[in-house]
Amino acid sequence: MFGPKIKLDKDLQRKVKMYAEEFAEISVEEFVTKALQREVDRLEAESKG
Repeated sequence: MFGPKIKLDKDLQRKVKMYAEEFAEISVEEFVTKALQREVDRLEAESKG
């Protein structure tokens, strides 16, 4: 599967990898997707009032 890619600085990449493996036991891609989806959902809820 090829799609959009984002670049993370090394420190953020290290933290994301650590939390994905340690707490969620999922891939970095899945962790980032879930985190971004939560933030987008929160922003959408705020914008609806």
